[in-house]
Amino acid sequence: MQRVQSGFAVAAVVMLVLGLLDSHGALGSGLSVLWGRRTFGVPNRMLCYGSALAFTFFALLYSFWFVPWSAQAARWHLGLSVLAAAVFGGTLLAFPRVAASHETSGRMLALLILFTASPFVFLLIQGWYLIDALRRCWAVFARG
Repeated sequence: MQRVQSGFAVAAVVMLVLGLLDSHGALGSGLSVLWGRRTFGVPNRMLCYGSALAFTFFALLYSFWFVPWSAQAARWHLGLSVLAAAVFGGTLLAFPRVAASHETSGRMLALLILFTASPFVFLLIQGWYLIDALRRCWAVFARG
């Protein structure tokens, strides 16, 4: 189980460094959502900081020795979280190449779907495991 905690900590540091170093590159842009007549924007680097916060939070949770964590579920959590963050980063790196090649819009559409969906998939994974963590902690504290 110690490796999972360390994996979450390393992922948090990587996401934090990525957000800090690349604030003017691919992460300088962001997601924008049009809601009615208003537009809301979320810079991509803020998504990196949020991911780093989530990784740090779960590293802390998995370090509680008195909660009976499932080691297999924790490894799945780490793997799926890193995969979702990697898809987001990969789409950021692929956008300039696909746009410069002037290829078909099918590739660009696939990138846009992955780019937009990956933060939501990341949040879905974190929510799923947060509910599991709350359930496990509640069981420990209810036993007293």
